[in-house]
Amino acid sequence: GAEVTTQLLVKERTFDAAHVLRAALRAHGVTVNGDVHVAELSDFVGATASAGGLPAELGRHDSAALAAIVRSINKHSINWLADRVIMTAAALSRRTSPSMDVALDAMYAWLARHPKLTKGELTVDTGSGLSYRTRISPHELVSIIRNAAGFTDGTDPKLAHAWLDSLSIAGTDGTLIHRFRTPDMRGHIHGKTGSLSTVIALSGVLDVDPMRPLVFSIVTNGDRPLAKSYI
Repeated sequence: GAEVTTQLLVKERTFDAAHVLRAALRAHGVTVNGDVHVAELSDFVGATASAGGLPAELGRHDSAALAAIVRSINKHSINWLADRVIMTAAALSRRTSPSMDVALDAMYAWLARHPKLTKGELTVDTGSGLSYRTRISPHELVSIIRNAAGFTDGTDPKLAHAWLDSLSIAGTDGTLIHRFRTPDMRGHIHGKTGSLSTVIALSGVLDVDPMRPLVFSIVTNGDRPLAKSYI
């Protein structure tokens, strides 16, 4: 007699939403003919008008603000969404279709402009870092964090603040909610975890001294699977 709700990851989210809507309409006696078709709104309006029809927008869903999405990604390490966000953002800025190649070009361009790191110095092959081919040293990560957090010239303070707010807070939320919970550490580390079977990493900002925030990066590589608690 109880109710149980289970979250299900659906790869084709647009089609899933469309079929759920069609099923709901039919359940309420609304006849729905034809199959589901996905198109940009402007293309739909143009095609419908050309066919002599009257285009009608029945519903609209606007996503959360980008800062809120990035905060969710970084606090909870949502890798697939990290890839999707950088692909979409890069494609919008360059007025092209989303792809990881376009995303990588955008990331390398940011690295060259801000921490002044060239493509030959490191390797980035995803938007999330969930890859055994990624090559970034702790020293380079510190430089990246200092720029992203606005501790160097050339970073928009509003963007830097939004990025810092996206990191997990020690003993408080995200992937650090159960770590660094002692009174002197809780709330003083803003960081991002990184884990593969043979890689354990933690990078971020330690703000025990508000006037001199300390940027750090710890990356451990091994030949065998590693335990976060041991590292």
